[in-house]
Amino acid sequence: KMIIDSLQEAVERNADSPGEYEMMGVVVVGLTKLVDFYREHMRREEEELFPLVPKYLTDEEKARLHKEFAAFDKDDIEKVNESTVGEFERKLHEQAETK
Repeated sequence: KMIIDSLQEAVERNADSPGEYEMMGVVVVGLTKLVDFYREHMRREEEELFPLVPKYLTDEEKARLHKEFAAFDKDDIEKVNESTVGEFERKLHEQAETK
């Protein structure tokens, strides 16, 4: 959440002074941290959590879990595309129009 907040703040700060390129550095750093976080998160899931699944869940539970993960991922991706990315793109377009 802190990373997303810092990215949002950079966009808002730059909207007030569209001639500055400060936002790009903040965005690059924030996105790099976000990528690093999710890479480590996924590595831990794949190497530590997922190998335990067959040991503790029934076939029915595994099928239900897979179905729920797929639905969650689909909804999550759609929400990100509609809100965060859409809002970020809107602000960049507004900023470009003021130049």
